[in-house]
Amino acid sequence: MTEHDKIPLAGEMLVQAVKSYEHALKDIDYVTSILLAGAVIGIIAPLLEELDIKSSQVALAELSVKSSNSTSLDKKVGRAIGFYRFTYNALKHAGHGKNIPASKDLVIHADLKDEAEFLIRHAVQDYNKIPEPYITLEYINNNMPHELLDVLQSW
Repeated sequence: MTEHDKIPLAGEMLVQAVKSYEHALKDIDYVTSILLAGAVIGIIAPLLEELDIKSSQVALAELSVKSSNSTSLDKKVGRAIGFYRFTYNALKHAGHGKNIPASKDLVIHADLKDEAEFLIRHAVQDYNKIPEPYITLEYINNNMPHELLDVLQSW
C-alpha cells in the first residue's frame, strides 16, 4: 500500500475540478467539479481550523450571521456552512439519518454550474491559505501539475 499526502492530492483534485468546470459539456461535468472542489474543502478546511485560520466558508458564514445579535453564533455559523455546502452534500448521499429516508431524497434543485464555480472559488481560497510546512511554493512549482499555480492565481 502506498502512502499519499492529502495536500498535494487536494491540489490535483482542484486542477481537475477546474478542468471539468471549464470544459463542461453536460451537467455531470459540473457535478464532477462540485464533488472534487467539495472534497478539497473537506481536506483543507479542518487543517485551517486546527491552525486557527478561518476557511473561506467559515468567514463567509460568520459574516452572514453577524447581524443576527445572537448568542448562539456558532450554531448559526454551522447552519450557514451547511447551506453553502448543501448541493455538495446532497450529491454525496441520499437521506439524512433517521429524519429523511433515502427514497425521499433523490431529487435536488440546483444550478450546478453556479454551485461548481462557488465551491471551486472557496477551495482555491482555502488552498492558498495553507501555510508552510504543509505546502510550499517551491513544492508546487517543482512537483505539482503546472496548472495548479495557474488555478491558484487566476481563480
